Amino acid sequence: MIASLSEEQLFDIKQKFLRTIPHPKLILKQILRIDKSFEFKHGDYSHSKTLSDELNEYESDLLRLKLDISNAKEASALSNSLKNLLQLQYQLIYKLSSYAPISELDQETDIKMSDPFETYELFKFLKANDITESEIKNYLCKELKSEIEGPFSILVTSVLRAKKITANE
Repeated sequence: MIASLSEEQLFDIKQKFLRTIPHPKLILKQILRIDKSFEFKHGDYSHSKTLSDELNEYESDLLRLKLDISNAKEASALSNSLKNLLQLQYQLIYKLSSYAPISELDQETDIKMSDPFETYELFKFLKANDITESEIKNYLCKELKSEIEGPFSILVTSVLRAKKITANE
């Protein structure tokens, strides 16, 4: 059942998603605010693409979805766009979490699940450091095992954030 929302309520919801893409539970919360009968089921997240290809596709799809969200004139259109956004977020999250080295997951980190994924910065990092698909897990293991103080790279941060999200579902 789609809720009847005022123009101002629609605008408020849209603004939340045009700035940064929040944690999937917050996306789901807004979907349920609009469509109380919605039940989320994780899709089939096949990982046949490289991370770079996935990030490229994510950015393209995200721009299209932000435009759809911006142009939504009624609650049902906004709900459909947010549902697509939720699927897109989970596809990215499951792709990133698939790289997490099992032995290093018990490490305590201060990485917040609620922070947004900086996909463009992640893509640039992969290219700048010439990290290929087959080298990602090795890179993660090396960085996680290193004794160097300071923040993790964006790659490690993104993978650990994604793993935290999937572990807390």
